[in-house]
Amino acid sequence: MEHESNNFLSLRDLCYVLFKYKVAIFILLFSTILTVFVGVHVWPETYEARSKLLIKLGKENVLSPTVPPSSQQLLTTGLRKEDINSEIEILTNRFIIEQVVQELGTDFLFPKPTKPHTFFKRIKFKLRRIAFIIRDFIFEILYRMDLKKRLSPHEKAVSVIQKQLSVRQGKDSDAIEVQLKWFSPDIATILLHTLIEFYLEHHLEVHRTSGGHNFLQKQVQLFEKRLKDSEDRLQLLKEREGITSYEDQRKFLLGQITNFKASLKNTQTELDGTIHKIKELKKQLSSYPETVQLTKRVNRNPIIDPLKSRLLELELEKKKLEIKYSDDSRPLAAIKEEIQEVKGRLQKEEADVIGEITTGVNTVYKEIEKELSIQKVLLSALNVKKEMLKHHIESYLKDLKRLDLYDIELKRLNRQIQIDDGNYHLYRKRLEESRISEVLDNERMVNVKMIDPPAASFTPIRPRKLLVIGLGLVLSFTFGIGFAFLSEYLDDSIKTTEDVRQFLNLPVLASIQKMKR
Repeated sequence: MEHESNNFLSLRDLCYVLFKYKVAIFILLFSTILTVFVGVHVWPETYEARSKLLIKLGKENVLSPTVPPSSQQLLTTGLRKEDINSEIEILTNRFIIEQVVQELGTDFLFPKPTKPHTFFKRIKFKLRRIAFIIRDFIFEILYRMDLKKRLSPHEKAVSVIQKQLSVRQGKDSDAIEVQLKWFSPDIATILLHTLIEFYLEHHLEVHRTSGGHNFLQKQVQLFEKRLKDSEDRLQLLKEREGITSYEDQRKFLLGQITNFKASLKNTQTELDGTIHKIKELKKQLSSYPETVQLTKRVNRNPIIDPLKSRLLELELEKKKLEIKYSDDSRPLAAIKEEIQEVKGRLQKEEADVIGEITTGVNTVYKEIEKELSIQKVLLSALNVKKEMLKHHIESYLKDLKRLDLYDIELKRLNRQIQIDDGNYHLYRKRLEESRISEVLDNERMVNVKMIDPPAASFTPIRPRKLLVIGLGLVLSFTFGIGFAFLSEYLDDSIKTTEDVRQFLNLPVLASIQKMKR
């Protein structure tokens, strides 16, 4: 606790430090205030010139109506934020600033200062010259070291104007606030006024519609003729084909082709069945005779009976000989040969039977033949029907193909009409814009109005002397007190009895005050 109390800085210690370094504090305070005071008076004054421009609806915000040129109806798009930003970009364009510098000249913008007659102003003038000489010397070193580019007087003037010019849109309004800071209020006013005049001329030139009226007129006539020709070709195509609706005609053809293909399929089925049936009938017809026997009458041959009796006798005699003789015996062979001879004569006599047979038409054969004729006629009819259906299908397919070609030609003509129509209306719009532009240009109608002429402030905006001097006083006191406490902190000598007890840990027997001589 004792160590903490010893480290605590009391009011007595503060006063001791302040009184100990009062001379240094006073010197720092005086030098800082003097430096700030001199700097405030040497620092060049800066004045601000202001002006306000109102953005109104002008020719660049006018749409050309799609009506004949004789009409005076105008359509407007209204102001947008992009329009105001575009005007700000035009106003701060380097081209305009260069024209202003060329118009006014660098000698007018940066005149040589005249030597004042009063004492204090003369001192102020000399201090400024010294400051400018030091600045030019530093810049020259930077130029020689290639750390800074040397500018011509014209380039320097343009650069300074660009830095000192400020343009912004007014809050919740269509106005543009223009501010220009300069070292002279009169020059700032003239400079800002000249800048606005060049801006108005450049604004009109920027928004002037390019292109000749005659060229646009010829283009309108050309595309009007092309559009009419395309429409005539389309009308001739429709009249030649005689088609009112492509989709309906296509549906009709597809339906007819589908129906005929179905009929062709059914006809082919019937045709196959008929061919098969004809084959079956021919097969049946070949198995039946064309005529059949109706009656038969036979007369008996008188020679047959004796031959049969003789044959019977020979057979009986053969039986007897077979008992007596062997098979290869001569009597038996003779009897067998005679039997064969009798049989031959018997067969011959039976063939020569005298009589008559009556024949007639086979009705089954005739019915089959009749059905076969009917099927052949049906087959012929089906073949004719088949060929006719194929012919119809081919005809409809050709019509469909021709319809597709018609559709291609129709789409091509419609596409050409759309292109010609778009070009016609585009050039018609450009022609109307050109006409409106010429009217507005002839009447010098612009969409910018100066509502607040350029005027400079009566008092300089920089430097703000009272504020700078007040800050200088605060800083001087801060520097002085800070210097005192820093010096005291860095001083490690023993100055009080407390320091002896604290740092040497020895008791103080007596103290002798230093006397001033």
